[in-house]
Amino acid sequence: MKKILSLLFCLPIAVVSAQTCTFFADSDGDAYGDPNNSIEADCSSILMGFVGNDLDCDDTNASINPDAMEICNYLDDNCNGGEIDEFVVINYYLDSDGDGYGDPNFVLYDCSLPSGYVENMDDCDDQLVTYVDADGDGFGSAIIEPCGVTNNLDCNDNTAAIQDSTIYYADLDQDGYGDPNNFLVSCDVPVGYIPDGTDCNDLDLDIHPGAPDVIGNGIDENCDGQDGVGVAVMNGMGVACLRSNMVQEMVHIQGMEIGSSWSLVHSSGQVVLTWRADENEKDISVSQFPRGLYLVIGEKNHLRCVLY
Repeated sequence: MKKILSLLFCLPIAVVSAQTCTFFADSDGDAYGDPNNSIEADCSSILMGFVGNDLDCDDTNASINPDAMEICNYLDDNCNGGEIDEFVVINYYLDSDGDGYGDPNFVLYDCSLPSGYVENMDDCDDQLVTYVDADGDGFGSAIIEPCGVTNNLDCNDNTAAIQDSTIYYADLDQDGYGDPNNFLVSCDVPVGYIPDGTDCNDLDLDIHPGAPDVIGNGIDENCDGQDGVGVAVMNGMGVACLRSNMVQEMVHIQGMEIGSSWSLVHSSGQVVLTWRADENEKDISVSQFPRGLYLVIGEKNHLRCVLY
C-alpha cells in the first residue's frame, strides 16, 4: 500500500487555462467589426455588440461593409480598400447649345447630372440647334432634332411645296413702318411686328418714309438719308415767286424726266409731298395743303414756283 501511494504522488498534475481572443465592436449591426475598437476576452465568450472580424471600414453605417453593393455616392461602399464608386459612375455629355442633345467628344464621369450636361451623346453639332425637316425641303419645323437643318422656317413641314415663312419688323412707335434692325422670321404675324421694314427711327412716330421733312432742322424725318429733300439742288439758285391769293385744287407739272425724284416744298422748308416721275407730266392735288408759296423741286435742279 505504501508503494502505491508513493507512485501517485509522483504523477504530474495538468493545469487547464482559458484561451483569449480579440473581439471587434459592431456598432452598426452589420456583422462586421470595427478594426479600431476591440477587446480581449475568452474565446468561448458570447459578447453582445462584438464580432470576431475587423472587416468593416465604417462601423457607423450598416450599408457599408464588404458584402455591400457599390453605388454611385462618392463612398467606398464595399470596403475594398479605398476605391470609390468603381464601375458605377455615369457618363454625361456636354450640351453647349442647350438643345437637349450631348456632344460625344466631351464626356464627364460623375454620379449626378452636372449643369450644362445631358446623358445622351446624340448631337451632330453641339454649336448649332437644328430642327426636323420631315418633307426634305431644307426648311425645318419648330421641332428640335440633333442632326437636322439649321433653320425652323417651314410653316408646313408635311409638304416640300410650302414654306411661307415671312420676315416681320418691330413697329415700336406704331407709325406703320418697321425697324429693319429688329425683326423675326415667323409663320404668323407676331404682336407688335409688321411686314414693312423701312423706318429709320422706330422710336419717333413722326419719323418714317413719306413723313414731311423740315429743311435745316438736322432731322431726316422722311428717312431718305438727308435733312430736307431738295436742299442740295437749291444751293446757289435764286427763286423769286410772289404770294398769291388764288386758290387751286390741282397743279400741273411739266418737263420731268421719267424716273427722277421730285418734292413739293413749302416756303418754310417743309416737304409736304414726294414722288418719282413715271411720266413727263403730272397733276398734283394740292387742295389738302394750306395756301401759300411752294416750290416743286426736282433732283436735277429743276425748280417750279407754285402759288395757290
